[in-house]
Amino acid sequence: MDTSHVSAFTQLLNDSTHTYHVSGGKVVVAYPGGSPDFELSISRVQGYTDKLRDEHGGQIVDSVEAVTELSDAILLESVDGRVHLERRGLALLPPP
Repeated sequence: MDTSHVSAFTQLLNDSTHTYHVSGGKVVVAYPGGSPDFELSISRVQGYTDKLRDEHGGQIVDSVEAVTELSDAILLESVDGRVHLERRGLALLPPP
């Protein structure tokens, strides 16, 4: 939750009045994340977290694993590419 993509994709999925609305999905839960050693990342987390919760009604949880338990699909959004592989591994659900 340290990139403007969080707000942009949430708006496209959640706001049915948006010109470019994508139907069939909705952002309902998120894990703030962020990279404490990367200022461009960590300095943005609170603002995007507040926006997702307050403007779009998203639930904020304390881990990637908690997101997987409450989701059918996941958007991995991070300005810090170093964390993508690790967080992707945490987000993968075991086969049914």
